[in-house]
Amino acid sequence: MKKVELYLIRHGQTYINKYNRMQGWSDSPLTASGKSDAHNAGIYLRDTQFQAVYSSDTMRAIKTAKTLWTKVTFQPLNVGHPSISANIFTGILKATIRIEHGL
Repeated sequence: MKKVELYLIRHGQTYINKYNRMQGWSDSPLTASGKSDAHNAGIYLRDTQFQAVYSSDTMRAIKTAKTLWTKVTFQPLNVGHPSISANIFTGILKATIRIEHGL
């Protein structure tokens, strides 16, 4: 059986993340810290050979992927918007969601 290694990397910090709000499918830009984290992850993984790189179609994920992999062609995937999501909480403080909804 062929061995497969899978790396899952979350997008860098966004402005909505920075202020501890629920992001949902809104596409807040990366902060300077988010860009720096993506750059540092790229340095950490620089000797790892990737055959394919995929990201969601959000700009935060695409920009993170472009920062990480400058020498590998990657394909953003149109993941669509799931019918069940946290969009009703977009922009609300996470603490407020916990208090008011027990989540």
